[in-house]
Amino acid sequence: RVQKRSMEERMDAFAKILNLKPEQKSKVKSILEKQMQKQKAVANDKKLSTDDRRKKVQGLIKETNELIRKVLDKTQLKKFDDLLKQSEARRAKMNSSRPPTKP
Repeated sequence: RVQKRSMEERMDAFAKILNLKPEQKSKVKSILEKQMQKQKAVANDKKLSTDDRRKKVQGLIKETNELIRKVLDKTQLKKFDDLLKQSEARRAKMNSSRPPTKP
């Protein structure tokens, strides 16, 4: 339940930043919910190696971003791309501060 509230809060912030219209917000929410379901399925698939799970999740994220792009107008697309760049920069910084994992 906490995760669902968190999803709602994130969706509201996302909608505000991109200035989404109600129908866009509904479409993006649906896309994100489907992505979360697929991501959970991948995370729970114990037949996959950690590396394979990571690759599948990265593929899902890329697919999700492409679906979201189709919903946005040009101004929103620019903001969305800026958000993705900021997120990638944070992820890179976080990963660079982690000690390397053992094979």
